[in-house]
Amino acid sequence: MVLTVKQEMSGKNIAEVPSIPRRRSKPEVFADILKSINNEIKANEVAKMTAVSKAVSIPYGRFQTYVYMLAEKGLVQINTVGNHEELSVTAKGKQFLVEFEEKYLNALKFLETFSLT
Repeated sequence: MVLTVKQEMSGKNIAEVPSIPRRRSKPEVFADILKSINNEIKANEVAKMTAVSKAVSIPYGRFQTYVYMLAEKGLVQINTVGNHEELSVTAKGKQFLVEFEEKYLNALKFLETFSLT
């Protein structure tokens, strides 16, 4: 049996098969972290590590790795206040978000027009 684009082995149309959500790329995860830091600051005047980790749905250990890397690259600032760490987005981090929106997302839209994502 030769499968067409419209069928799978069971004979169901592909449209009937639920789609699996696409995993976020690292740039998308980084942008989500930066956006969530900004959102937490707007909502609560402070962005704590745990709250941002939950907002972006990343396990805390992996989230810490990403945040420390973003801090090392100058996109995030980490301040220790009492017994917790507070996060803020630097000017470089804000520039990343602007360019991410302009370039990366436009590239994804371009690829989607040709069904290449």
